[in-house]
Amino acid sequence: MGTTKWFETRTDWWGLPVFLFFLIFLVIPLAWFTIMSFWQFTGVTYKPAFTFENFIEIFATAGYLMAYGKTIMFSLITIAVALLLGFPIAFFLTKVVKTFRYQMALFLVILTPFWTSYLIRTIAWIPTFGQQGILNNVLLGLHIFKEPSSAFLYSDLSTVIALIQLYSLFMAGPIFFSLASIRPETVEAAQDLGANKFQVFKEIILPLSLPGIAIGSIFIFTITMGEFATVAIIGGGKAATVGTLIKGLLPYNQVPQAAANSVFLIVISAFGLYLMNRIINIRKEL
Repeated sequence: MGTTKWFETRTDWWGLPVFLFFLIFLVIPLAWFTIMSFWQFTGVTYKPAFTFENFIEIFATAGYLMAYGKTIMFSLITIAVALLLGFPIAFFLTKVVKTFRYQMALFLVILTPFWTSYLIRTIAWIPTFGQQGILNNVLLGLHIFKEPSSAFLYSDLSTVIALIQLYSLFMAGPIFFSLASIRPETVEAAQDLGANKFQVFKEIILPLSLPGIAIGSIFIFTITMGEFATVAIIGGGKAATVGTLIKGLLPYNQVPQAAANSVFLIVISAFGLYLMNRIINIRKEL
């Protein structure tokens, strides 16, 4: 009886399933490939060792550094454009559309791309933006181009556009809920005190939307930093990022080098998240 009562009072046991889940599927794999990042590649296979050669090679190889630079660039551009697109959408839904019923209905319409598979949405770019795709045919029909353009597919431009299309909703969603939490009385009080529309936006709406902007930026940053499927399909091998680089190492049994790049990518991503949290303190804003 005493044991049962003690177990019932220990509410922290409710977190055990979550702890085990993260331990098995996150902590152990992360620790394992961190250990493997110090192993040695023998030219054919790899063996346990303790060497920094894999990390040194990252800094000594221009291709690796270019891949990291391009990955960060793609991620930052996606965040910036997603913010420019997502904020007006969220603002329109929360401040222009007055009825909550219509707000949620329009928000669900925006979410319709998520009703289809991520892979389908990615592959759909090929018949749309390829040299024989819809966009090129329209531009040729309007005599804007004399011949099909390859800039819309299998290029850095097409990769960035695809990433923006795929992940803009990750910015619009959090901003929508942040703006929806702003009480109308707050805006009305500012207007009664003489604030114009620009001042209301600058002093009230924008600061109170910062948590949504920060959360959306974190979502997009963490996803795009490790993205490889979209880059591989839309980039067609011409847009190399860290994700495609790591994937390309595995068929050649260069697991230690792939593990080292994975660890370094996690470090860079963690540092980026730290900087975002320093710029916008989510806990403080919430």
